[in-house]
Amino acid sequence: VKVWISFAQFEAAVGDDDAMRRARSAFSKADQEMKVQGFKAERLLLLEAWLAFEEGAGDEAAVAAVRAKMPRRIKKRREVETEDGVQGLEEYYDYIYPDEEAAAPNMK
Repeated sequence: VKVWISFAQFEAAVGDDDAMRRARSAFSKADQEMKVQGFKAERLLLLEAWLAFEEGAGDEAAVAAVRAKMPRRIKKRREVETEDGVQGLEEYYDYIYPDEEAAAPNMK
């Protein structure tokens, strides 16, 4: 994730006319790669960096487009078993992205 964010920031810092387009392209490609590989938490970090970038340099349409990609955070539980055989429940946070909701509309 850090490499993708640094690459996008580097592209924006070049300073020519195409710099913003290349930086957005880098963020977009990174977002697609994180989605394909299933890295939910890392994708959230990327989207937060992209949102900060757009808030600093972009227009309202670009900020709204990135905000539309932000996930909802939900709390889930899963069973865990310790080394000594004790079972219990562990709470953790999962992220549901808007494009995942469209694929599975009955998921709550």
